[in-house]
Amino acid sequence: MLKSFIFMISLTTVTGLVEAKSSTDASTKNISFTPPNVEVLSNKINMNDLKTCAETQPKCASALGVFYLYGKGVEQNYQTAFEYFSFAAKHDVGNAYFHLGIMHKDGVITGKNDFIQAFEAFSSGDSLGDRPSQIFLASAYET
Repeated sequence: MLKSFIFMISLTTVTGLVEAKSSTDASTKNISFTPPNVEVLSNKINMNDLKTCAETQPKCASALGVFYLYGKGVEQNYQTAFEYFSFAAKHDVGNAYFHLGIMHKDGVITGKNDFIQAFEAFSSGDSLGDRPSQIFLASAYET
């Protein structure tokens, strides 16, 4: 029980404390956003435990999607990240919508930028109170 509690606190750090920022880090390839602490947390979280949790817990699925999206702690795989974020989004996890929006905006799902899908994803995240979604949505209105 204590291990599960500590594990969930670690996930909260991944899923709840993400700040929106632009990134030009070449290690993230085509992704325009990299959440802070992903590198550090990927070394501290047992990925097998996270994968098990992600099978039934949407917040775990969203957290695991972050690791797949940025290739931290696991091999980078956009399709797998998309599947985990989609599962979490179906269960109203706000930051899953945010990362789906990033994936659509940067064109890593279909190979081309899809700003309409990105806008819809950010809007869904915004309606759930996800701050990074709100920031990206606001930036769409600025341009």
